[in-house]
Amino acid sequence: MEMSGEFDVNSGAAAVYAKLKDIESLAKSIPGVLKYEKAQDGKIRADVEVGMSFIKGKFNTEIGVEEKSPGKELRMFGKGSGAGSSMNFDALFSLEEAGESTKVKWSVSINIGGLAATVGSRMLQRASDKYVNDLVAAFKKACEQD
Repeated sequence: MEMSGEFDVNSGAAAVYAKLKDIESLAKSIPGVLKYEKAQDGKIRADVEVGMSFIKGKFNTEIGVEEKSPGKELRMFGKGSGAGSSMNFDALFSLEEAGESTKVKWSVSINIGGLAATVGSRMLQRASDKYVNDLVAAFKKACEQD
C-alpha cells in the first residue's frame, strides 16, 4: 500500500528536522505505544497496541531513521509483528521552510501480511489513514510545544 501527504508545522525547519531525527521523540508520538527502548544500533524497539476490525493486539516493532539530505530529507523504516500479522514500512520525509512554519511532505510504502492482510482493502485503507492522521497530529503537537 502506498500513501503520501503533507502537513504544516508552526515551527522552523531546523526544529522540525531535529524532532523527526530524534527517534525517541518519534516513539512518543506513535499512537498506542505501550513502551519503547532505544537499542544500541540507534533504532527504537516498541510495543504498540493496534486495533483494526477484529484484529487487535500488541505489535512488537522496530523503527529506524536515516538522514538522506541533512536538514531537508530523511528516511524512516521499520517492521513489526503481532496478533497473527506482520508489517514493514519505508517512509520518506521532505521539509520546506515556509516563513515561520515548515511544510512536511511524506510518502510511505507499507507491506502488510498475515491476518491483517485478509481484511478488505477499503477497511485497511481507512485504518491506515486514521493511524497516520493520529501520528501526524501527535508529532505536530510535540513540535509546536517546544
